[in-house]
Amino acid sequence: MNTIPITEIQQALKDEPTFIVDGLPIFLDPTHTNISIDVSGGADSALTTYLILQELNRRQQDCTVHIISHHRCWKRKPWQGHIAKNVYDYIYENYRGNINMVRHTNFIPEGLESKSVEGTDRTGEMICVDEYREKLIHDLNFNMAYNCTTMNPTIEFPSAMPGRNKEIVEVENIVDHSEPCANPLMYINKAWVIKQYKDYDILDLLYVTRSCECYLDDDEHWDGKRPDDCGECFWCYERHWAMDENKVPYV
Repeated sequence: MNTIPITEIQQALKDEPTFIVDGLPIFLDPTHTNISIDVSGGADSALTTYLILQELNRRQQDCTVHIISHHRCWKRKPWQGHIAKNVYDYIYENYRGNINMVRHTNFIPEGLESKSVEGTDRTGEMICVDEYREKLIHDLNFNMAYNCTTMNPTIEFPSAMPGRNKEIVEVENIVDHSEPCANPLMYINKAWVIKQYKDYDILDLLYVTRSCECYLDDDEHWDGKRPDDCGECFWCYERHWAMDENKVPYV
């Protein structure tokens, strides 16, 4: 299910404090007391949050977990903020255990979405996301900030994200102590992610998440209900593929 052998990831992280999930080492320092996780409302970040909370509870580690949700596309995809909040609430109510959780939301104006900023190689959205996280790291003294991006699928997909292709495992991509930032899933694809939902018997959490990136047309209005997945965007293709790989019903 992975284009990068997990043994290479294990070797890259052999000197880092980790816990193991289905062979994958996930960075988690036992001395850390204040960490953050970017939670979009999708399956990858919800799983990462669940796994870290499980391990913190198992260790009885005194740690506050800050959940950061970047509220994007409030006009074209107004449900995104609601779904991210629903995922947070569901994890808080069902899987938090004894760990303290705090939620932070960052608003990104729609006019900055995918707009290149002159003199940089970043979009306005990327700058809003990065600088909000950096400010929280500075103000709240996070030990580590977790990002939950995965790799592209192993088969051809329309509109696959070129930046999600990785060929060589580099430890600084997974754990950067200078930022500080950890990307535990960056060499893993979504089929592995969905397998964990099945193996841990938490499909209930999976079905609270949403991956589809469909949006409203200019003349449409949101009725306040969770929209059906379009089934045509890259994110739908990826999620369908991962669930089919694991024989998980698509709901």
